[in-house]
Amino acid sequence: MSIHIASGDLSRAASLSGINSLANARRLLALSACLMALSVSLVSAQDRSRYREYRLGDDVRTISGQSGSVLPIPRIIPLEPVVLQEMEWRPQYFRGAARQADAVARVTFGFYDDQLFRIVVDYDRLRTDGMTEADMVMAFSESYGPPSRRVVASRTIVERAGQGADLLVASWEDNDYSVTLHRMEDSSAFRLIVASTRLAVLAEAAGAAGVLLDVHEAPAQRSDDLEYSHSAQEKSRLTNKAAFRP
Repeated sequence: MSIHIASGDLSRAASLSGINSLANARRLLALSACLMALSVSLVSAQDRSRYREYRLGDDVRTISGQSGSVLPIPRIIPLEPVVLQEMEWRPQYFRGAARQADAVARVTFGFYDDQLFRIVVDYDRLRTDGMTEADMVMAFSESYGPPSRRVVASRTIVERAGQGADLLVASWEDNDYSVTLHRMEDSSAFRLIVASTRLAVLAEAAGAAGVLLDVHEAPAQRSDDLEYSHSAQEKSRLTNKAAFRP
């Protein structure tokens, strides 16, 4: 018994096979492109070397230029044999609706030998009023990825002579950088500290811990907080959460 296959059938089969192979190749390319985009997005979202446009390791001139305004001349701390500098920026002092609506009350930059090693960000408590720790962690996770550590019941981790304590809320860390979110004791004010692990160690070894970035006290607690109703607090939370920019 012989089986005869027409040449036309073979041609059609080969054509269909080629079409299927091309379709599969296109699907693989599309999948690869999606995976690559996702990978880039994840890496970008977890860049812990910067806060907004400010990047750790940059010099004073670069940081001043990135602010969009002329920053004050940094305070120089005489500490031999290195140069330590501190510069403070308050966005509300600059014109523009975006500046006035900014949740940031103050940013303090610390430089070790003209290299930015730490950024301390204090948020305006009126702009974060009502927001919970979980709200803040969620907002920062969009920039830094899932936290390495989450402290549900905050405990004291930093205490300076003559000052209150910072309460750790969450941290995002890798081998080179650390980002820590704090809530000030007896206050709804929040503080973010972004630091270069390597430069911070060098700065502290040089004696910076005692004289540089002895971070200022948080804004005073409102005297009428005990009378602040739950409904008013929830209203503030929803308003501030929608407008908050880390």
